[in-house]
Amino acid sequence: MIRPRWISLLPITESMRRPRRCATLAWTFLILALLVAGEALSYEYHGSLLSGGYLAREDITGESEVNTDNDRAVFSGRAYLDVNRIGSQQYQFTADLRDKHDFFDKIDTQRLQLSGKNTPRLRQLVVRNPGTSQSLYWSVGRFLPAENNVIYNDGLEGGIRLSANHKVGVFAGYRPKINEERAANLGSNAYQTGIYHVYQNDASSWDEGKYLSNMLVYAPQYFDDQPTPTMAFINQGFLHLGADNRLLTYLNIQGTPDVRVEDAKFEFDKRFNPKLSTRFIASRIDLIEYRNQRDILERLPPSAYSQAKISSQYRLNGTMRLDGNLLAGQREGDRLRKYEVSGGANFTKLAAGHIAIGAHMGARRGFISRDLFAASTISWFTDKWLIDADLRVTRQQRDSGVIRNQYIIGSNLGLYATRSLLATAGAELAKDENITIVSGLLTIGYRFGSRELTPLRDVAPPNTRF
Repeated sequence: MIRPRWISLLPITESMRRPRRCATLAWTFLILALLVAGEALSYEYHGSLLSGGYLAREDITGESEVNTDNDRAVFSGRAYLDVNRIGSQQYQFTADLRDKHDFFDKIDTQRLQLSGKNTPRLRQLVVRNPGTSQSLYWSVGRFLPAENNVIYNDGLEGGIRLSANHKVGVFAGYRPKINEERAANLGSNAYQTGIYHVYQNDASSWDEGKYLSNMLVYAPQYFDDQPTPTMAFINQGFLHLGADNRLLTYLNIQGTPDVRVEDAKFEFDKRFNPKLSTRFIASRIDLIEYRNQRDILERLPPSAYSQAKISSQYRLNGTMRLDGNLLAGQREGDRLRKYEVSGGANFTKLAAGHIAIGAHMGARRGFISRDLFAASTISWFTDKWLIDADLRVTRQQRDSGVIRNQYIIGSNLGLYATRSLLATAGAELAKDENITIVSGLLTIGYRFGSRELTPLRDVAPPNTRF
């Protein structure tokens, strides 16, 4: 299913033409300087440039047989640069610039129509002393304290490494407002401060690594676009408990206006033997993430949502795997519930290792209907191409007695022109008796740097356990 989540580097609105030229010149100068200064200064660097577009046409026909169009057009891109091991102190510099232009995002009250809106974003612009040669470390700029992927900070961070695995730190500055795509907008006047402890054990074996972070933050939460000070506790963990057990945790507790769990995820993976493994997941998401994850044909209003899911896998051999899933969830806004059972089979490493196929079917007691569904997917991997296609069919009997026959057809194409230049394209058709959605995307990316590039997958993924 196509989920547009790219962000654009080049602003489009007239008011931003001059900043765009300045930013482009600055980036050009910086990249050229890095390319020619390698003999004079010791450092490593890597980066990427990404540009893409998403188009969608949505036609809705109600019982009154009146057509409603809800089209969408988004152009976006990203410029990312990471430089480390700079000089004898091993300084680091990271810049992550993004921008998105949505042609139907802003309401024009005078012409009673939607007009374009450009949203520039600066995810990171930070200089760090990682403290590799000493116990003290610091960061200045816009960054994610303790590399937590939850809290942005415009300001300072400092800490001390208590040992090879433990560190504690503090940070202070201004908290950028986070928009509906979890990216930080430019500018803020909301002050925040926080403390944290991180334990990290980068073991030589994947089955032995551990990471645990706990953070206490005094920071604003945005309600109706206004910052409200609140205390928050954030936990993130990734723990291997021996070779056969793995635990992932994420917990975000907010203290204003009432103490509540904002987001949470608990995942436990258990390997019973070389063939059988099980995964249990309990999670809670807010309405923004619900909007991003819900089915493309769902028309219920967004709501915070809690869910529990248990999945099992059984490897018959190196090529075939059987799957089974049980799921139960509830929306918090209207208390509607969902229950689901499904199962299927996956085949990988077919056709000399280049093809993977999956097929599943199941039954669901949905929020407002009883459903039967089936899905299949096929993927083809080569050293230059990645092609996949999927089909999902659902027969939905709503509580009102109305029957809907839904299907979603999608296809994606990836072209690796070189190890540095990549392009992807995708198309999707989603349809039932009242709704037709046709969408497509195109992205082009370029990777560069002195580090070795991540190798491209040219064969189907292995038949592994959880």
